[in-house]
Amino acid sequence: QICEAMQELHSNNIIHRDINSSNIIITSNSHVKILDFGLSLDPDSQRFTQASKVVGSVYYLAPALCRADNEPTKKTDIYAIGILLYE
Repeated sequence: QICEAMQELHSNNIIHRDINSSNIIITSNSHVKILDFGLSLDPDSQRFTQASKVVGSVYYLAPALCRADNEPTKKTDIYAIGILLYE
């Protein structure tokens, strides 16, 4: 369900940027919900944040994002899901 939700986000050109275990809940009827879209972005939209600032949960952060010149992509969300599943 997490991957299906992420596929839906990505098909709408939304990058979550903060996938981690505290932003995933399972409801009483076993549905998975992704929370906290405060850092999400549309890569085609105008940015109002500092490009050199790293955001998100450090343990789930794709190594490529540790460099200031790398932008978050759908792949960085997928990396975070991999860490989440490893947990």
